[in-house]
Amino acid sequence: MSGDAPPPPLEVFLAQLYTDPELRARFLQDPAGVTQEARLSERDCTALLQLDRTGLQLAARSFAHKRRAKTARAPRSAAGFWRTPWRRWIARWRSWRFR
Repeated sequence: MSGDAPPPPLEVFLAQLYTDPELRARFLQDPAGVTQEARLSERDCTALLQLDRTGLQLAARSFAHKRRAKTARAPRSAAGFWRTPWRRWIARWRSWRFR
């Protein structure tokens, strides 16, 4: 099996369900219609009809919060690490050492 195989349709649908508020609202209103529209297998449709809706909403909210927090945090590069605290420490050390 190749590592480039596409993910199963159920996994793709679940990812969209967790990340797309419009799809999630439609699913909560008409789960059977939305799962059939996604062309999922009968087995997958039956499993999704039994999905915990409160858990779905909580998980979606949690994932959205994590995505916002991740994008709000600026990635810290190695150059940024040396620029701030260490540069100040070295400046203080040099001023003390060469007095």
